[in-house]
Order: sequence, then structure tokens, then C-alpha cells
Amino acid sequence: MFAELRLARREIQRIIDALWELDELPTLNQCHQMFYKTLRSRGFRAHQAKRVYKYALALVKAARKNGGKKPVLKRLSVRLDKYDASIDFGNWTVTVKLKDKTFKLKLVHRKSYLEKFKGRKWYEVVVKWLPGARIEIVVPFRFTYEPYAPRRILALDLNLKTLTLYDGGRIRRLKTRCTEALRLKHLAEMAQKMHRTPGGATRGYWRPLALSTVGAPG
Repeated sequence: MFAELRLARREIQRIIDALWELDELPTLNQCHQMFYKTLRSRGFRAHQAKRVYKYALALVKAARKNGGKKPVLKRLSVRLDKYDASIDFGNWTVTVKLKDKTFKLKLVHRKSYLEKFKGRKWYEVVVKWLPGARIEIVVPFRFTYEPYAPRRILALDLNLKTLTLYDGGRIRRLKTRCTEALRLKHLAEMAQKMHRTPGGATRGYWRPLALSTVGAPG
């Protein structure tokens, strides 16, 4: 798999280099005309070839939009859709197809964590080669977000002096002791500086002074 991932990175970088030299970036259809046949001749499957030049185009667009430098790929990774990857939720294995080879990878995460993704829809598989000859599989799943319906407090605002609560009908303000805590912190730091010994400790002064300072406001 290392050789296939390295080839994918090389081809993506080659397309990035070519696009970076252009004054005006081509459309996705124009990229297809420019790079598809070359990628196919080098052993890439049809959908993989499309994702290669699509990903390279997206990187160049983002770099130019942000005023950055030409992207230089360092990691070995590839993105595969459902045409070139499949997930077995029974055995928790991922099968990926790179060029003319097929790899079956076992997910080693704990089973209790994997079970919550069972039956959910996914749209791509990201394969990454990590240091130490380790392989990382990233599978984004689709989730339906259900907003939480609050029961009591609908809004909360906190500053150094006041905590404000709003429950939809009334506003309640509570005084905080944040400023007092900051003052005590400042006093503790000053005491530490005043009574520091050559070795950096505060023996003989720090403990009683700290206790009397904290207990004073009560």
C-alpha cells in the first residue's frame, strides 16, 4: 500500500504544480480533459482519477484565495468514495481498491465505540500512512442533528462581577467572586516574590500567609 499511496501523492503534487503555473484556474470539466487520460494510463481507477485532480484543484483554489504559497504535500493519504471502498459492519473491516490492488484493513478501535456507527451512512474513506508503518482509516459518517430543547435556563452570561440567567420569562442576576479571586491570586504571587529564597522556594512564609489571605474575606 505504501507504493500506491506514494504514487497518488506524486500525481496530486504534479497536478498542483501544473495548475499553479496558470494565470486562471480551469473548471472541473477542463481539469478532466487535462489530466484524466494521463491518470488512467498510470493505473488509476476511473473514480480515483477524478478525485485526484478534483482534490488538487481544491487545494490550489484555497491557497490562492487565502494568499498562500503553492501547496506541497507531505503526508501519504488518499480519499476514496463508495466505488473504491466498502465497509463490512459485521467484521468491522474496510476494503479499499488502489490502482489494480485490493486491500482489506481491520478496524482496531474498541467495539463499543464502533457499534454506534453501525448502519449509518458514510460517503468516503480516507487512508493515511503514519510513521512506523501504521495505517489510519478515517470514515466520516452522516449524523442527523437534533437541537436540544432547554427546560429552564435559555441564556447565560458571565463576567467578572455578575452571572446573568434568563429562563424565557425572567432575568436573574447573581454576584460572582471572580474579581476577589483575581485579587487573591495577585496577593499570592506578590507574597511568593517577596519571600522567595535563593533556591526558589518560599519556606516559612508561604503557607501561613496564603491561609490568612484566603480566609480574610469571610
